[in-house]
Amino acid sequence: MGLHFYHRSRNHPNRTEVNLEEIYSSGDDYVRRWAAESRGGCAVIFHGFASSSSASWIADLEQALLKLDDLDVFTVDWSQGAAGPNYFQAVANTRVVATLVARFLRKLVERKWCSSSNLHLIGQSLGAHLASYVATNLTNVAEITGLDPAQPWFENNAVETHLDPSDAQFVQVVHTNVLPFWPSFGLGISKPTETLQNIGDKTAGWTPANRWVFSRGFFPHEAPSIFPPTTAFRSAGKKAATTKGS
Repeated sequence: MGLHFYHRSRNHPNRTEVNLEEIYSSGDDYVRRWAAESRGGCAVIFHGFASSSSASWIADLEQALLKLDDLDVFTVDWSQGAAGPNYFQAVANTRVVATLVARFLRKLVERKWCSSSNLHLIGQSLGAHLASYVATNLTNVAEITGLDPAQPWFENNAVETHLDPSDAQFVQVVHTNVLPFWPSFGLGISKPTETLQNIGDKTAGWTPANRWVFSRGFFPHEAPSIFPPTTAFRSAGKKAATTKGS
């Protein structure tokens, strides 16, 4: 499957590939050495179909997360499994990748590099559903952010097959491409998959940002957005969720 994990933090600002052999074999000292510098919070980023961890938006997101919080940021490269043109094979591959990612994260939790209660999974396109599958293999995941979760093969299927509000304590989704797949060829899932159903809707009180990403098909592009990766967004979203539930 050609799976690779990359790590960045404020103490280690340059992206470094995680040595999986060290993690899984004689990895106790290796993990403890990194974990000693950890602040306890971890974010994990998943790219989508026909993409990779080298996508420019991922580097921007890594930097934004580190500016926002003192985190350990991991990016998962599953580009071999996500490669086109066979979208349906990539869909099937997400289950295998999720099992491997969950195994990796359980090791980090065991060695106190991070905690599932401080774990934020972020995925675009197929990566959003991949984050869902990872969460179901763990317990008590704090947060999932889905960036245009993929629609084909997920819309109107059982909740176990796609990102769902029950997958984490807090689930938030950015929808920018939610027309029906047929006849409009919309590729983002349109049914509510998050705790909040109005994220990105100006009428719900969200304010314009500078620039962020939107999906043209399965692929992320920079564009004017009302959904910045900032403290204001995250706090506003959680406040809205609290208000909705009260």
